[in-house]
Amino acid sequence: MYSRIHTGERPYTCSYCSKGFYQASMNTHTGDRPYECPFCEKTFSDPSTLLQHRKMHMGLKPFHCGICNKSFSQSSSFTFHRATHTNDRPFVCADCGKAFIHLFDPRHPSIIFVN
Repeated sequence: MYSRIHTGERPYTCSYCSKGFYQASMNTHTGDRPYECPFCEKTFSDPSTLLQHRKMHMGLKPFHCGICNKSFSQSSSFTFHRATHTNDRPFVCADCGKAFIHLFDPRHPSIIFVN
């Protein structure tokens, strides 16, 4: 299955939206959350999200900032944090011109990527 990521093969098709996937999971559309955290009983639609969540309970923070010594359990959190040191803000609101570290901010719905 891992090789499908690199080849782009998506053998499963969603019957709701016709999007192709490389895993046979319909939980996104059905709302099923069969994966439960043994620590807090929070549920998830896929096992990888549960695994990320469990790292929080276990105190695993493998992503370490060499500038301020903060550690993070998820690479995405570390990536956003690292941008605070470099002042790299590649996303700009098309309405007001304000720059952001990441694409999503509910107060600025018109954020776009600029290079």
